[in-house]
Amino acid sequence: MQRHQSKIYALSLKMLGNRHDAEDVSQEVMLKIFHHIQSFSHQSKFTTWLYRIVSNRCLDELRVRKRSTQRFVPLEEEHDVALPDATGQSDDAMTLQKAMAALNSDERMLIHLRYTAGLSFDEIADVMELGLSAVKMRHSRCMTKMYAFLQ
Repeated sequence: MQRHQSKIYALSLKMLGNRHDAEDVSQEVMLKIFHHIQSFSHQSKFTTWLYRIVSNRCLDELRVRKRSTQRFVPLEEEHDVALPDATGQSDDAMTLQKAMAALNSDERMLIHLRYTAGLSFDEIADVMELGLSAVKMRHSRCMTKMYAFLQ
């Protein structure tokens, strides 16, 4: 679990956008995995199974937020997060961060799974419970959106 804890937290933070919720979800996922490890069927990689659990829990949390009409607090507005100021980041990094913020939660998850977690399109399809062609199409749309934003 120690080996995967940072992966769980990183995906939770990327999807939820704030540390408090990411920490809560990460702990819940760790407990769920601990109690249900026997259900892992070895039909896919462990990390694929793990990312599916994390992404499903994060999506549940986002649905609850939407129903409760809570205001989404972007990462930059969180009081306990000290993000570097513009002088600490390159213009490219800031622009890329803004482009990612323009994507919806599913799109950000897809990009994170592909480029941060390094999953293949097949693995992403398993995690997101989509067909391979749907993942490739969504990836293409994400890249088009981001490219247009970066222009």
